[in-house]
Amino acid sequence: MIISIIIGMACAIICVYFAQRTFPNKDHAFWRVGLVIAAIIYVAFALIGRNNAYLPIEIGGVFFYGLFAFLSKKHSLYWLAIGWLFHIGWDMFLHAGPNTPFVPLGYPEACIGFDIMIAAYICWLIPKRKKLVRQ
Repeated sequence: MIISIIIGMACAIICVYFAQRTFPNKDHAFWRVGLVIAAIIYVAFALIGRNNAYLPIEIGGVFFYGLFAFLSKKHSLYWLAIGWLFHIGWDMFLHAGPNTPFVPLGYPEACIGFDIMIAAYICWLIPKRKKLVRQ
């Protein structure tokens, strides 16, 4: 479990580096899309695993996390950080148990590590973006 979390954290660091290099001062848009993609991945797992019982829940998750992406665009990047933090609960409480055999072993834990790092990065990013806007 710990190894999966650490792998998720390492993947997040790599993604942050990539996003900063590819989209300087615009990587927050990358993380908006990323939050929705993080939810869509679980829809794909349910479809591949032919778990129709979870499909409405997973599709609801796409809309739920899409709402946070939308709110972060309209109001504040804090909404984006909150969305990534809520995704930790999505991974931990909905997908980390035996009720979701369609999710690959270790994926929810890796996702938890990834989500923690991205939420922390966005929280670190917010004051920096405010300074850019003031200049």
